[in-house]
Amino acid sequence: MMRGIHDVKRAADLEFVWSRLCSRAGSSGKESDVRVMRQDERAIQASGLAGVNLDLMRRQNLASVLSAIGRRGEVSRTNLVAETGLTRAGVASLLKELHLLGLVEERGVRSGDRAGRPSSHARFTDASYVTISVEISVGTVTTVSRDLQRSQLSEDTRAVDKPSDAKAVLGLAKTMLHRTMRASHGLGRHLLGVAIIAPAIISPDRRRILSSPALGWADIDVVSEMELDKNVVIVVDNYANFAAIAESVSAPAVHLVHVQAGEGIGAGTAFGGIVQRGGGGFAGAVGHISMDPSGPPCTCGRRGCLEALANFDALLRRAAPDLAQGRRSAMDLLGEVAQRARTGDARAIDGIVETGRWLGRGIGSLINIVSPSIVKIGGYVPVLEPWVLSPVIEEARRGVVVPDLGGCVISASSPGAEAIELGATLSVQREAFSAEGLRNLRRSHGLSNSVT
Repeated sequence: MMRGIHDVKRAADLEFVWSRLCSRAGSSGKESDVRVMRQDERAIQASGLAGVNLDLMRRQNLASVLSAIGRRGEVSRTNLVAETGLTRAGVASLLKELHLLGLVEERGVRSGDRAGRPSSHARFTDASYVTISVEISVGTVTTVSRDLQRSQLSEDTRAVDKPSDAKAVLGLAKTMLHRTMRASHGLGRHLLGVAIIAPAIISPDRRRILSSPALGWADIDVVSEMELDKNVVIVVDNYANFAAIAESVSAPAVHLVHVQAGEGIGAGTAFGGIVQRGGGGFAGAVGHISMDPSGPPCTCGRRGCLEALANFDALLRRAAPDLAQGRRSAMDLLGEVAQRARTGDARAIDGIVETGRWLGRGIGSLINIVSPSIVKIGGYVPVLEPWVLSPVIEEARRGVVVPDLGGCVISASSPGAEAIELGATLSVQREAFSAEGLRNLRRSHGLSNSVT
């Protein structure tokens, strides 16, 4: 009955009828307008479309247009018609509402030297909404705000004295989040949604941290601790899953794995831009695959896990043991290790290479199990790429059971937290721009409609 499920043509017809009804819903009540509305309603009955929830259909079509804009960044009305299967009049009606919601703006674009009226292109606005991410790591809490075009607006980082104290850390996170919300509101920006990022295994409903060996947390309802209105979009996930969402934007039709090698080690698998979470919701916990039963202890209580052998702490112990006990930030320490490697420090280079070999063994096992087309590696790997990536690939190649990594391409991800924060922003936008998310957004702007 609904586009995206059965019949694109039917959705286009419904959108056309909806646009006619909506164009008159706010009219002056003239008898001629009422008469035409009744004619349209009888047309619905006669066409067999009666009983279809037009409000839901409208929200689904709005979501479809927003999805197309999100994929392209900027798109013409002609291409929106082609991608959504809707009529030109239907697309025009949808864009008008999205403009009223403050989500989309249009501008004229000339094609080459052609004369005449410029083509109308739609894109997200950059001044109406804000998405806020809250990153909880070992030692710090960071909030970052971004606009709809995903440009960064603000960033705030605070140190944490005792990362294992979940109540204190989440209290700080809540304070920082609400401070950023107030600042954004003062600039006239509406809150689109919030993303919580943590090195953890997340519950299937994406509300709770089930387990975080890196933080020492278990079974924490993160969403409740933020004390947000029930209608606020809030998503909770780990570094690897958020990064996989961001990486899949440039390769939406590819089976992709993002491996995050930092305080912990985890993997996020995406296909068609959608994270594959497995039956229990915690797929990708590769950091706790046993690599050496007699190896160093892991934060999970076992020994010789991939995380204990190849995380950032393991890297520091091998490459720069004098830095391992310091209180500097991870990025500062990573920069120092990279500087030592650039100057030819043998210990630093040997430590990076050895850690890369362990990471490569783990990635080789992952490729054997998942058989992805692409593996992107984040965390310390982009910064140390000149010294660590080759050992990773060489060791993975030895471990994969088919030649040439089975066609898989291994490379470094975007540096720093860029991919993770982008993935968090994209996740919030997907939730907010879904049919259900748009219901709340439209209500908040007084645009709900009772026509069914």
